[in-house]
Amino acid sequence: MLEVRSSAAGVAHVLSMKYIFGINSGCGHDLELLDSKSIVYVAGANIVKYNLDEKSQEYSQATFSKSSPTITDICLNSSRDFLAIAKKGTRAQIQLLNAKTLKPHEKSSTKMNEEENKLMQDFYHLAFSPTDNKIAALSNAADPVLSYWAQEAQGNGIKAIGYMQLKCPVEKVSVHPNRSDTICCVGPETFKLIRYYPDKGPDESLKFHVASFPSKKEIPSDFRCHCWFVSPTLTCIILCASRNIYILKDDNADILFTLENNDPKNYLDINCIAPVKDGFIVGGEGLKIQKYRKKENEESFTPLPASRINQNIANSDYAISDGRGSNIMAIRIDSEEEKLICLTDVRSIYSASLKYDTASALKVDSDGSVFSPTFTLACDPGHSDKINFMDTCVRKPLIATCSQDRTVKVWDYEKKELVYNMSFSEECFALAFHPSGYQLVVSMADKIIFTKLYLKSREQQQDGYRSLAVKACKFMKFNHGGDLLAAASGETPPEITIYRFYENSSSPILQLKGHTGIIRCLEWAPDDLSLYSCGAHGMIYRWNIKDGERRDILSKKSTTVNDMCLTLDNTLNPNQTSPVYTILLAVDAKESLREITIGGNQENIVSTESTDPIFGCVVKSVEKKMTFAGVRDPQRDGSIYFYRHPLTSKETSSKTALNYLGVARILLTPKDKYLISGGYDGT
Repeated sequence: MLEVRSSAAGVAHVLSMKYIFGINSGCGHDLELLDSKSIVYVAGANIVKYNLDEKSQEYSQATFSKSSPTITDICLNSSRDFLAIAKKGTRAQIQLLNAKTLKPHEKSSTKMNEEENKLMQDFYHLAFSPTDNKIAALSNAADPVLSYWAQEAQGNGIKAIGYMQLKCPVEKVSVHPNRSDTICCVGPETFKLIRYYPDKGPDESLKFHVASFPSKKEIPSDFRCHCWFVSPTLTCIILCASRNIYILKDDNADILFTLENNDPKNYLDINCIAPVKDGFIVGGEGLKIQKYRKKENEESFTPLPASRINQNIANSDYAISDGRGSNIMAIRIDSEEEKLICLTDVRSIYSASLKYDTASALKVDSDGSVFSPTFTLACDPGHSDKINFMDTCVRKPLIATCSQDRTVKVWDYEKKELVYNMSFSEECFALAFHPSGYQLVVSMADKIIFTKLYLKSREQQQDGYRSLAVKACKFMKFNHGGDLLAAASGETPPEITIYRFYENSSSPILQLKGHTGIIRCLEWAPDDLSLYSCGAHGMIYRWNIKDGERRDILSKKSTTVNDMCLTLDNTLNPNQTSPVYTILLAVDAKESLREITIGGNQENIVSTESTDPIFGCVVKSVEKKMTFAGVRDPQRDGSIYFYRHPLTSKETSSKTALNYLGVARILLTPKDKYLISGGYDGT
C-alpha cells in the first residue's frame, strides 16, 4: 500500500510506502529473527523489519537496482548486526545491510570479474561464517556453484576468495560455527563437506573434504535440513531425513549415532531445524514441533514429546482445504533463546515465548522435561500465491483480495489489519465489493456466489446465500448505486450479464454479446446509464443499460489489451457541456500505454514511449493528475510506472519497485489517497 502525493513536487516523489501485507515465498531464508521483538523478511521488492509488539513496519528499498532487481535470499550473521541480501537479474549480487537500520553499508556489494559473473548468474542460498563474517553462497540451482566471499581490507566491496562447481543438486549451505574453513552443503541426495585453503587462488581454494554421505548402507535420498550443534562436550552436524536424524562428527562427518524418527505417536515429517544451547528443535508436518535435549555428559540426545501449534489458532489461520497450511517450513530462535518464530507453507508467522513460566504448564519447563510452547499469530497472514483480483469498498476503508491459494481476504487499509478471511475448496478468479461494504461477490470455475461480511467475526462462514451460474467469470463490477452487477463470463464467445442485486433471481436482466475475445475489464459510467467493456482483442464497446444497445468506441481489432481504466475528465476542456471521458489502455505493444479521449467534439489517441515495458494493469488519479501502470511480466521486477496527466507521446516516466514478481492488479482507494498493488508473489 502506497500513499499517493501530488505531482507538483516532481514525478519522482509521488509514491511513498505505507504498509505491506504478506511475505514472499521461495526465498532461501524466508525470514530472520533479529531479537525477541523484531523479525526481518522479504515482501515484494522490499526488506521489511516488523516489530512483534507494536505491529509496525520499517522498509528498505535501497536494495533495488536495475541489474539485480529480485531478492532471492536474506541471511543474518551470528552477532545479528549484518544482513546479507542475495539478488538476481542481469548481474547476480550480494549486498550487506545494517540489520538495525536496514541501510546498505558503503561499498558492501560483491565485485565480480567477467569469468565469475558468467559462473555465478544468480544466488539462491547464503550462510555467514560465525567467526569472521565470510559468506558462503550457492548459485545456479540447475548446475550449482559454491562460492566464498570476504570483505576487502580497505572496505572496497565483497570479493570472491573461492568458488567451485559442485556437479550435484544442492539446496542448503552452512559454515562451521568455530572454523571458517569448513563448509557443509546439503541437497535431497547430497551431503558434502568442503575445505577452504586461504593460501590458494579463488579457483583452487575450495576442495572436497567429504564428498558423500558416510554410510555403508543405502544412502538416504531425502535429506531435508541440517544445522551445527556446539556444546562443551560435543560439536557435530545434525542432518535430518524423513525417518532418521544423523549425528555426524564435525571434522570428518563420521556417524556418531542415529536417532530414529519412526515412533507412531511422535512421528514428525521434518522440514526445518534450529539449534539451541541444550539441543535442537525440529518442525514439520501437522504444525508440529519437537525438541531433542542433549544428555548431560553424554554424546546423545533425548527426544521430548512432540507438540503442535494450537489447533484453534491453526484453523483461524487459515489452513487451506487442500492440506496446505499444516506444515512448518522454517524455525528461528533469538540469540537469548527467549523467542521462537515459525513460518508455515502458507506464509503465516507464529511466535512463542521460550521463557519458563510457572503460571502456565503449557510453556517450557525449567528442567527441560516438557517442551510445549504456547503460540500466537505474530502478524496477519497474507496470500501464499498470485493475487488474481482486488476491489475496494466505496464507503469503508476496506480492500478485498482473492488469490490462487483459494482464499479471500478483506483488509482495513487505515488500521492496517486483516478483518475478514474466507477459505474455499477451489480457486477464486474475481470478486466485487458491494458499495455498502456488507456483501462480497466471488467467482469460481462454474459459478458466482454471494456472501455476507458479518461484523465482529474475522473468520467468515461461506454461507453462499445466493449463487449465479456464470462460468469462469474473470471480471465483475457493481454499479455506483449498488443495485446492478455486471459479470463477464470466460466462455467462448464471451458475454456480459447484468443482474439486479436486490432481487433474489438467477435470471439476468440483460445479456450483452459482441466481444470475440476474453473480456479484460468492465467500467460503469458515473451516471450508471452506460457500461464500458474492453476485450483482449482491442475492441471497446459502450452499452446502453436501458435497452442493451451497443456503440463501438474502438471496433477494429488491434494488439492485445490487458486492462482498461475509465475516468470522467472535464478538466481537459472545461467549456464542454457534455461529459468528457478518458479511457486508458494497457496493451501488448511497444507503445504499451494508450489514452483515448471521448466526449464533446474531440476523440484523441495518445501513446507512451516505446522504451517502456509491457503493462498489465493501469489506473488514473484525476485529482492528483497522475497515471499509474504496473509491469505485467512475472519474470521481471514488479514495478509501478507513473506519468503526469494528461498523457503525452513525449512523456517521461518514473517508477518504484513493489513486488518480487510482476504486478497482477493495482487500484486506487476512494479520493485517490492510496495506491494498492497486488503481485504475482502474493504480496
